[in-house]
Amino acid sequence: MRTDSTLSTPITSAAEAWKALQSHGLEMTGRDGDLVDLLHKALLDDPDKMANVSFDDAVAVASLERFIRAFFYSATPYVDMLKDILAWFERADAKRSAHEWKLAWG
Repeated sequence: MRTDSTLSTPITSAAEAWKALQSHGLEMTGRDGDLVDLLHKALLDDPDKMANVSFDDAVAVASLERFIRAFFYSATPYVDMLKDILAWFERADAKRSAHEWKLAWG
């Protein structure tokens, strides 16, 4: 996984954005499969046609703006879960554990 937070060239297409997400650790199958399914559905004008349009084709025809909106819409349930977990740690006044996390924002 890459540790730098900047890219040398700006992203100008949905396909480039998708490749950047994958290069930073997003997995199309397994751990992130449900997120990818939600993103696939959000990229389509008619989600009922999901079986007829591959994810790669949906990304290829999406504008960068549509991709970004679809990604954040699809990620919302996962962001909410993470917020709930972090709030639980705050309520528990968790400061240390046997297996400490190192979180870096930005």
